[in-house]
Amino acid sequence: MLVIIANSLPPAVRGLLKVWCLEPKPHVFVTDLNLTMERKITEFLKPYFKQKSGLVIIASDKRLIQGFVIYQEASPTKRVKVMSGLQLIEEKQICK
Repeated sequence: MLVIIANSLPPAVRGLLKVWCLEPKPHVFVTDLNLTMERKITEFLKPYFKQKSGLVIIASDKRLIQGFVIYQEASPTKRVKVMSGLQLIEEKQICK
């Protein structure tokens, strides 16, 4: 299974993702393709990993304890942190 959360992708890229994925809510794409296609989609999206893009990819990986891997570019409020071999998303609270 592959879950893509993309806050700011070009419309053409979103259109291509809709060919392979369902979009249950805006900017969230879900698919259950084979491993080869998941890797191709992930490689296709790598040029769009920019600091403010808000792009997060959660891909299945049976080799890991939790069964998935998280790819995310550094974000001002969220980052991936590894604890005891598990990937967690740490969210910083911003005081207003």
